[in-house]
Amino acid sequence: MGSRHPDVQGVDAYERVLTDAMSGDATLFARQDYVEEAWQAVDPALKSRTPVFEYEPGTWGPKEVERVTPPGGWHDPVVTRKS
Repeated sequence: MGSRHPDVQGVDAYERVLTDAMSGDATLFARQDYVEEAWQAVDPALKSRTPVFEYEPGTWGPKEVERVTPPGGWHDPVVTRKS
């Protein structure tokens, strides 16, 4: 006799979530208290008026980053090969 639940391998992610929700399986869902706690951490950052500074790719960032760099600047993690 076959299972009432579809084979997990035979459904896409959206079907899996819907099937789990309809059958009452909450393992793929975050609890409400967890979601609210996460928003308490993220919401202030989203509401802040932190400016965005553009910079050239491959650089350490915009000149404004100098306000938070350690004395002497950042250590360049690039490893160079010796011949």
